[in-house]
Amino acid sequence: MPSIIHGTKYLVIKLSKIQLIPNQKFYLITSDVVAYYPSIPIEKCIDITCEFYMEFYHNSITPTNDSDLRKAELFIKCLQIGNRELILQYDNKMYLQKCGLAMGIMDSPNLANLLRHIL
Repeated sequence: MPSIIHGTKYLVIKLSKIQLIPNQKFYLITSDVVAYYPSIPIEKCIDITCEFYMEFYHNSITPTNDSDLRKAELFIKCLQIGNRELILQYDNKMYLQKCGLAMGIMDSPNLANLLRHIL
């Protein structure tokens, strides 16, 4: 998705390639969504990610051979385990993540970007 920049390093690389016109004003505007990850509907996000997986690897058709079926099932299971019912610690107390994507989870930025791209 070309409209998504994956981190500050990539932003700097993209900005360094821009040819600016001398003596002309330019403005750089960025934004951040407050509480973005927790606001993402996790079930919808998982469903859309699974649809993309099936479309990309299997042309939206349920795999028929055992190897591909096991890979698809493993992907879906890992996605569910890695993003549901997560425990977090705040101020020396443990909490259950009740909604949305958890911050600090490796796939949260990709899942959030995928969902925003679709919606």
